[in-house]
Formats: sequence, structure tokens, C-alpha cells
Amino acid sequence: MHIAVVHGYFLNDSGSGVYARELSRALVSDGHEVTLICQEQNPIEHNFINEFYKLNEKNSSSSKVFARGTKYRGFCRLVQPNIDGKLLTFVSGEFNGFISKTFQEAATEEIKSYLNKNIKALTNIFNIWPADFIQ
Repeated sequence: MHIAVVHGYFLNDSGSGVYARELSRALVSDGHEVTLICQEQNPIEHNFINEFYKLNEKNSSSSKVFARGTKYRGFCRLVQPNIDGKLLTFVSGEFNGFISKTFQEAATEEIKSYLNKNIKALTNIFNIWPADFIQ
């Protein structure tokens, strides 16, 4: 089964990041194909990730950054949408490599732009790699 796991942030910085990471690892361990969509900055450090792709500035095409084999039965590709280095969050904090602000602090136009970039990215990702199930 091809399962997509969508997480807007990193894989180590929060409970939801750890959940997305460990869910993906478990699914790959069980033999599933996983497309993990997030902003992880160091995907090569996660031994269950087979491929890493970055989307271009318009989120209309992807470039493969690396590919490798793993010890897992399944397969995981991590895809990183382009959000122009601006990360909207639910709680304030430092996010290495990003200018971040909370949704509450963001202007309406910033929120619309952030949502539109993510919608376009997800649309294109699912056109390239259609999922049977999205989490």
C-alpha cells in the first residue's frame, strides 16, 4: 500500500514530528511505500528514508537530492515543499533555516500565501505519487 504522511515541520522538534517520523518508519518496516512530506532539514540522518526530493520555487516539479538502499522492507521518499523559507507555526520558536512566526502573528496575506504554496505542493506531489491513504 502507498501511504502519504503529511507533516509541515521537522521530524525531531516536537511530538507531532516524532509521531510522523516513527509512523513512517513503522510503515516502511511493514513493507509499505511511504511518501513523507515535511520540512526536515537532515533527511539523510533518518535510516528509513530511501529518497529525498525538493520541490522547485513554484512547487511544480521535483529534484532528487539523494537515493539509497535501506534495511527496511518498504520504501520511503521524503518530499520537501518550497515555502520560501517562511514557516508558520502554532507556537513560537526557532526553526533553523526559516523565518518563523505563529499563525496568530501572521497577516492574512501571509497565511494565504503559505496555504497556497502548500496546496500547490501537495497537489503536485499526489499527481506524481498517488497515495492509497493520506495521514
